Amino acid sequence: EHKNKKYAIIGLDKEIKEGMLVYGSFQAIDNPSISRGLVAELKAIEVYEVKKDHISKIYEYRDAIYNSFKGVLGEKHAAIVSALCFGNTRYMYKDSTEELNDLGIIHLVSVSGFHTVLIFGAFKRFLGSNIALIATLLFVLFTGAEASSLRAFIMLSITYLSTKVYKRYDPLSSLSLAVILILMFRPYYITSIGFNLS
Repeated sequence: EHKNKKYAIIGLDKEIKEGMLVYGSFQAIDNPSISRGLVAELKAIEVYEVKKDHISKIYEYRDAIYNSFKGVLGEKHAAIVSALCFGNTRYMYKDSTEELNDLGIIHLVSVSGFHTVLIFGAFKRFLGSNIALIATLLFVLFTGAEASSLRAFIMLSITYLSTKVYKRYDPLSSLSLAVILILMFRPYYITSIGFNLS
């Protein structure tokens, strides 16, 4: 991502992982992919520096959890558990995805608003609303801040804040504000199926 636009980088000679910062000079190639929200491809001419930031550390931690699952459950089952818990589908086998699709439960492996509400409800029951809201935000960030979970978190926050300021909660206004906030920071989500269905 650069200036709220999403690109695919090609021709890198250095190994990069999701979430890393890449500094260099690039040539834009007009090859947009609307379904993936990509504006264009960037061909790397020269890469000066590749470094980790807090987002890449979150992805590394997710991978570490997957590897600990893999040691106990094996690759295939660890991939399913990791996808169910954290929406981390990068290790899913194609046949596993097809089986879940045939059963009509493929939506379980994508983090949705339902997951977000469940997490908030569980934390709220044991730790109270304030800590539950912070824990839910961490969960949303940990799972990649997908459109549906962001939308649910914003609406949950508005619900929570409306009780604090003694205002009536309006679902349509809350949804509208969530859409505006998400598109301000990630305008390419307008092409996302998850965003549109959410």
